[in-house]
Amino acid sequence: MRKNCCVWIVVVMFCGAMVWISGCNSAIVAYEGKAASLEDVAVISTTGDSCPIITIDGKPVGLQYRTGDEYHLLPGRHTIRVVQKMKGYNNISWRIEHVDLKYDFQAGHVYTILKTNNPANLWNTDWTPTIAEQGEVVAFAAENPDYFKDSPAWKQLRKENGLTPTFFEKIGLAGWFNSESTEVAEEQPVENL
Repeated sequence: MRKNCCVWIVVVMFCGAMVWISGCNSAIVAYEGKAASLEDVAVISTTGDSCPIITIDGKPVGLQYRTGDEYHLLPGRHTIRVVQKMKGYNNISWRIEHVDLKYDFQAGHVYTILKTNNPANLWNTDWTPTIAEQGEVVAFAAENPDYFKDSPAWKQLRKENGLTPTFFEKIGLAGWFNSESTEVAEEQPVENL
């Protein structure tokens, strides 16, 4: 009986580890050489509203597209191939269409490739991908403190720019331990008329 219980504990721990690993975000470096800082590369962020990226400058970027991954590019003009449409026919086969987007990416900026619905036909599910700039990496990190919170590169960026919350800010007691003195205004007696 005890042996059977231990086997189940090991199975549950293994499954939990696999779920945790598969849910982790990853940064995909799409250039050769040493990894550069976030201020020196362009970052493509992915969300549930993003188009799946297949290739960057003709090179495959991975075997599996996952929401939450980010792609690091050197600044300059790049060609990004994304899945534009996925249509089902008779619930049996699918047709996948790709589109190449050419864009001049700036160093230290965050981008997202969004799906934009075609307003010409309300019943049509076609959409067109567009590249949307999300701002500079420091401003993006300030506005999105939980974005890639476990990434060493984003942690370093937040630390260097004073965006890392203190221990007391994290637990909600930031104002309790301020050493600044406060002045209290003197109360004036109210005159009776």
